Amino acid sequence: MTEPKKDTKKKTTSIAQWSKLAKKKNEEVTLPSGAQVVLRRLALLEEAAQGHISMTLVNGVTEYAKKATDSNLTEKDLKSLVVLANNITILATVDPVVTEENIEKIPFDDRMFIFTWINSVPGADTFEPFREE
Repeated sequence: MTEPKKDTKKKTTSIAQWSKLAKKKNEEVTLPSGAQVVLRRLALLEEAAQGHISMTLVNGVTEYAKKATDSNLTEKDLKSLVVLANNITILATVDPVVTEENIEKIPFDDRMFIFTWINSVPGADTFEPFREE
């Protein structure tokens, strides 16, 4: 007598499950000022496509980062970077609620921290080298 074959093929994820998995997870973060906030990860291209931030500013993120490391930011670059950091802070901060009316009350270092946090890869600092030395 032969045994029935077990289905060893992994089941695929349904669209409903996929949607739940894709939901941006909120994270508690301590900012440089010591403030505790809840942030959500953003997909910058998605935010630009929905009109929440300017695509021109999104395109400039890499350029700003390069110029900042080379200390070549112009006054215009800095103003654009501040606008982008403010928009990202408003969109990414879940608790407390940040608005255009209260954004200037948030320390600049905290806004830049949030900007950097959004552009970082979650878990990237947890990778370990695969070769032993």
